[in-house]
Amino acid sequence: MPGTIALTGEATFPPCACCGMPIRRVWGNLIDLDGTTAYVVQWSPGTKGTHSVVIGLTVPAPMTGCMLRSNAVKKPGRSM
Repeated sequence: MPGTIALTGEATFPPCACCGMPIRRVWGNLIDLDGTTAYVVQWSPGTKGTHSVVIGLTVPAPMTGCMLRSNAVKKPGRSM
């Protein structure tokens, strides 16, 4: 059975110092039969290929967390 995603909050922060784009953050819960996992995602809209997306998860018992971060890497001769 698929779970549900419950958005519980969102915020926009002052622009990034290096690019001038606003920083967005959303957070909430992923709910399924195994319990509830809290999540947070932070990114700068319009910066695909130049800025990272950060995803944080806290899974049920025992409360364990992890942080995932995507890094944009440009390689010669390849486009993003």
